Amino acid sequence: MAIAASQIVGMSFIIQSFGMSTGSLSWLWRIYDHRQADTGVPPAAFFRMLALILVPALPALLITQVAFDAPPEAVLYWFKALSVALGLTLLLTTLVGPKHSHVRLTPARGDYVALVCLGAIGGVATAFFSVGVGELVALYLFIRNFPLVTAAAAAVMVSALSVLTGVTHHLLTDPQPWGLLIFLIPGAVMGGAIAKYFALFLGARRLKIFAALWITLSSAYLMWVA
Repeated sequence: MAIAASQIVGMSFIIQSFGMSTGSLSWLWRIYDHRQADTGVPPAAFFRMLALILVPALPALLITQVAFDAPPEAVLYWFKALSVALGLTLLLTTLVGPKHSHVRLTPARGDYVALVCLGAIGGVATAFFSVGVGELVALYLFIRNFPLVTAAAAAVMVSALSVLTGVTHHLLTDPQPWGLLIFLIPGAVMGGAIAKYFALFLGARRLKIFAALWITLSSAYLMWVA
């Protein structure tokens, strides 16, 4: 099935709207499941963090969609470079740091400032590539040693709300190959439902290493082939 280049990002927005929404519900259940001991930072602090990410991310996403049809070359390069830098930082802090370092349950003022900045950068990146804000948030929260539940849930939820906000632009501007999407969407929903169990099975340390390697190597490869 022939797919135009302009449709690829739109397809990713649609697929993630289903997969990330399913994942968000799964992680939200975990946060409020009082039978579990590792539910992350207190819900009030968690949702404050989400709000500080989304307040700059969503306007940045929408403005970028209206202003640009394609990402300027410099934006693409620097986003991949930032991803490599954060990925390597996460990998090094995980491998070199103590295996049982203190888990941060209270965000500092600097964390809130950093999340606002990453939200703005991630919003622009998500508009261009359909990914960005969730990955940057996850890497930062892992580097800062927040609980696995907090880092994963925040990344999935901001991704879900971002793609749900931006998907309308693609639905209105480009015809989408629904004959193909109808087969991809169920897989995204299934992946969103089981991803939490995969993350919890790996545990915080192994998940950090996996995420760091995946983002670093994939971004470095994209920089090399470009």
